[in-house]
Amino acid sequence: MSDKEYIYNSLKSKGIIINSQYASVFDSHINVLIDRLKNNECVNYNDCSFMNEIPSYCIKEAHEILDPLFSKYNLEINETEIGLFAIYIKLSEREED
Repeated sequence: MSDKEYIYNSLKSKGIIINSQYASVFDSHINVLIDRLKNNECVNYNDCSFMNEIPSYCIKEAHEILDPLFSKYNLEINETEIGLFAIYIKLSEREED
């Protein structure tokens, strides 16, 4: 399974549906994120205060999905990348149980 498939399958298994309004931007973000991981070129901001605006459950879910990829590429977990991904989780829709 490709990294992209893994991400989309992980979102689906959590009932997270990326809003169609953001789908193309999210897909581009995933493509660039995977390239950054593969090339060890993760985004690094000194000021991660934007993370304070993201609900903790979104950050937790982002970690659950992305931490295995950081591990796969032998990278330290990057909180900026987690935060950027968590923004899309925040903007997503949830499947009804």
